[in-house]
Amino acid sequence: MPGLWVSRDARQAATGDAACEGGGQYDAHWEGRRRYGLFDARRPHLPRNERRLGRLDDSPRVGRLAESDLHLSRQIPALVCAYVDRALPGLIAVPAAVRITQSGEMWLKPGSRARQFKAVQDYAVRRVAFSWRAQFPLAPLVSLRVVDRYADGAGSLEARVLGRVRVMRQSGPETSLGEALRYLAELVWVPHAMTANHWLEWRQLDEHSVEVATSTGSARGAVVLEFDAAGDVTGARCDSRPYQQGGSFVPRPWAGTFSEYGTIDGVRIPTRGEVYWELPDGPYTYWRGTVTSVEPAAPASRPLNESGRITRSSG
Repeated sequence: MPGLWVSRDARQAATGDAACEGGGQYDAHWEGRRRYGLFDARRPHLPRNERRLGRLDDSPRVGRLAESDLHLSRQIPALVCAYVDRALPGLIAVPAAVRITQSGEMWLKPGSRARQFKAVQDYAVRRVAFSWRAQFPLAPLVSLRVVDRYADGAGSLEARVLGRVRVMRQSGPETSLGEALRYLAELVWVPHAMTANHWLEWRQLDEHSVEVATSTGSARGAVVLEFDAAGDVTGARCDSRPYQQGGSFVPRPWAGTFSEYGTIDGVRIPTRGEVYWELPDGPYTYWRGTVTSVEPAAPASRPLNESGRITRSSG
């Protein structure tokens, strides 16, 4: 592949050589592309697969990114740099997307009984987008299928029985904000995106926590990631996520915990998680699950398409 190699001096002049806070030089844009060979002479701001995929693998600004991207400079907190280094010790290329599978249980409303589920979730790496597809057995040969997704600034939640009869659909600005917050909180399961996704804004709060944020429509969503003394992410929280109550939404604290770190297919992540709302009557845990597999997509194959699924490469 034709390549454009950027010298350290040129990179410093173009970007200011953004520093990894706490020591060491780390520029998420140039350093990542230099390390993984993702430069291209005809459009140096995009890897070849992103030029071909256009909006499907990046954002609506693809095609007019060159000049602004050449001056892109972001501070990545040292906690995040160290986490990514530990999570991806053998990474040789930044994938277009990451797929994980999960199993666990959910409580569909406070006080309800737990329902078992199995799910497949695809995350975009260079943009804020995901698709979660879960199946809940209800009776022999009958299941509830739930699709939770976010892409291009819009989020939705839909449930169907037997895959055809829609029993619930949720969308709108509150849903979109909530889904964007979910992507941010779950970065712990897709560490590739922590430094490759230019739509993320990072800010270190103290020695054990960082804030990661993104914009969705006219709103800005932010999540705090909490680290333990060993540098592992143990929790994520947001003080104000839209919670559906009756026919309207009210802001409520929302949080999750992560535990049981392990290495799955070369990626070190927490394999257990739990998510809950802080309601006036007390905490409402609604999701508890285990990550059972991790499958990064190759850079030039199997990106997220517009429906949120990973597409199969024909080549």
